[in-house]
Amino acid sequence: MRVGSRWSKEGACWRLLEQVAGEKKTSLHFADFADGRGYSVARMLRRQGFEGRLRATGASGLDQVFYLKSCGFEEAALTEAEVALLKPIHLDPIPVTLQPAER
Repeated sequence: MRVGSRWSKEGACWRLLEQVAGEKKTSLHFADFADGRGYSVARMLRRQGFEGRLRATGASGLDQVFYLKSCGFEEAALTEAEVALLKPIHLDPIPVTLQPAER
């Protein structure tokens, strides 16, 4: 069993579940801050039954932690400076949301 894999926007997301089935960890790479496909792919994986850990890498920052969490990510590759600034409010800044979290 493979421990994990990495998906980038060049990959075919509709075949991703086949590729990561049985893996314990998968990394979704955000190549650009404005590219939100990683959020959609994470939600799609969770809805299709992926139970492994999801890690966000690349251009996702401290202000995106809440959205990453709500889409099913458990980990985010933050810089040391971002980790030093991380506060509980970053994990739950909005008390009521219209979209339910995936996990």
